[in-house]
Amino acid sequence: MARRRSEDVLALIQRVGRLKISGRDVAILPFDPRDLRCYRRGTCEVAMAQVLRRAHDGLPRGRLVVVTGNVHAMHLRPADAPAGLPAQPMTALLQDLAPYSVNVTAARGA
Repeated sequence: MARRRSEDVLALIQRVGRLKISGRDVAILPFDPRDLRCYRRGTCEVAMAQVLRRAHDGLPRGRLVVVTGNVHAMHLRPADAPAGLPAQPMTALLQDLAPYSVNVTAARGA
């Protein structure tokens, strides 16, 4: 399954590249800090939200499409969430921007 997801992400990146070459105003913005310190401190959700907020603020008329995992896209932490889930997921920290989350699921191997 991981290979399929990697191929899909690569295809998305290549498509954005083609749009850019054709003159479209598009960009890819990596926003995961990948910093062990933020994972240890539990501040990664805040760091990711800050990167996305700055990107949003730089797009006065544009749209920001964020591709992220389920937990980061949650608007609030479920009451029955396991201990490992962040107190405030990334999207919960961006509520003033009126984010819209779409949960995409597929049958095994789809």
